[in-house]
Amino acid sequence: MRLPSVLLASVGFTAAGIAADFDARFGALVDAASPAQLYALLYDLPKGGDLHNHSAGSDRPEWLFEVLTDPARNDGDSFYTRARFTTQPDVLAPGIRFRTIRARTYQQLSPAARAEYVALTQLSTSERAEWCDSLRLDAPGEGRHEFFSGLWVRRGEIGQNLGVRLELLALNIKAFAAEGVRYLETQFGADGVVTNDGRAVPPAEAVTRIKERLAQPDLTGTGLVVRFQDTVLRFHPQAEAKLAESYAFVDANRDLWVGINMAGIEENG
Repeated sequence: MRLPSVLLASVGFTAAGIAADFDARFGALVDAASPAQLYALLYDLPKGGDLHNHSAGSDRPEWLFEVLTDPARNDGDSFYTRARFTTQPDVLAPGIRFRTIRARTYQQLSPAARAEYVALTQLSTSERAEWCDSLRLDAPGEGRHEFFSGLWVRRGEIGQNLGVRLELLALNIKAFAAEGVRYLETQFGADGVVTNDGRAVPPAEAVTRIKERLAQPDLTGTGLVVRFQDTVLRFHPQAEAKLAESYAFVDANRDLWVGINMAGIEENG
């Protein structure tokens, strides 16, 4: 897309180091460009970095669906979502439609509860669209409450699967790199990981896999520098103990983890 001459001239002056007020020159860019031209320019400009990023919160629903339905990308797991209400709400997430669980949990449900769930691969076209929409804020009135009390609950057991976590992280890295971001500091942990057969994965083992994925050519080739923050739910009943555990983990893994984020909805203290 061709930019008007005033845009090229302004950028040229900046590159040449001519002393002037950048705010004024950038104002000229904004005034002269069409919305499409301005978007193209800003998209391609290098960005210093994204310093407060929730890795899971950046996952596009369509990415989630692709990874969760591809055994080659999800460590051979299968995922089910609560698409129908045929019995009383089960104890997993009362009243929540489209909460997603793993195959192992699905097999442990009663037959009546299982009847409410559908394999993601078996969703109809309309159900798939609804499932994706349930994982983004796109409807009138959806805001903070929906984000914290609806969207995150629907993600259910998705984050327990390390293969899924890593593939979604990879997709985020590639997307940020394509937008010109040079440094990404995202909240991404190595705890809470469970294998398909229910074995808890030690954080050290998870860290090894994380490093292996980051070292693969499709990610190293992006040129994006990635670092992590560990996350502690600040209103967790054992928040102080969790913070101490997190500090010890970050201290032991300073090559990738650079800080701790005490996260959670502000209304909860």
